[in-house]
Amino acid sequence: MNSLILAALPAFLGSLFLMHRGGASPSQQLQQAVVFCVAALACALLSRKPLTFTDKSRDRALIVAAVLVVLPLLVPGAAPHRWLGAGGFRLYMASVLLPGTVLLLPQARSAWAALLLLTAALADQPDASQATAFALAGLVVLWRTPLSVLARVGVGIALAGAVTMAWLRPDPLEPVSYVEGVLVLAQEVGPLALVFALVALALPVAMLLRLGQVAVAVYYAAILFFAYRQLTPMPLLGFGAGPIVGYFGMASLCRPRKSAHWK
Repeated sequence: MNSLILAALPAFLGSLFLMHRGGASPSQQLQQAVVFCVAALACALLSRKPLTFTDKSRDRALIVAAVLVVLPLLVPGAAPHRWLGAGGFRLYMASVLLPGTVLLLPQARSAWAALLLLTAALADQPDASQATAFALAGLVVLWRTPLSVLARVGVGIALAGAVTMAWLRPDPLEPVSYVEGVLVLAQEVGPLALVFALVALALPVAMLLRLGQVAVAVYYAAILFFAYRQLTPMPLLGFGAGPIVGYFGMASLCRPRKSAHWK
């Protein structure tokens, strides 16, 4: 959707500036620019014709997303298991898949099962930030589903248990200045740079709320909080292909609630 594309532009421009200040290599800056431009163009082209989902195709899409989030757990090596890729290029699968998954959940027949499976997989990686953000968005979805009160409480307790397990597991990764630490970089540049960065981060969340996509907005708000704490990559403003692909994948599916084309 064009409004979501425009909402992401300030963060993209800020990312190039802060990556330069943070010591990112020219090839990393070029990768950021290429990924953003290609993903934004693909989103603009896909948004011209509204996508429709049947119950079966929506459930299949959720199954594919779940499989792709689980796959990093099968990659040999030390934890955390969050990436798939080849050579020197890797994609952070949770950041690629979860935004669009949250968007599809409200109309899915198996929303509660997808919520539990994906949150458990994120806890096992471990990825406490993504597990928490996804669970919080899931609670928004559960509030609007026709499940019984008892079923909602049960799913909510299970989500809380998975998130707790995720936070109890050690995360050996250290923050990188131009990935998780971009707000610190902006603060070092000066007050105007920090204000610009904060506004740039708030714009996509505000646009999602304006479009009525509360669950996705909650997901991104939580991710921004954990990124501020330097626990996860800052989406759009920080370096990384996964958050960019995930944002524009979600945007290509997004429709205002009052004129939704879901079936």
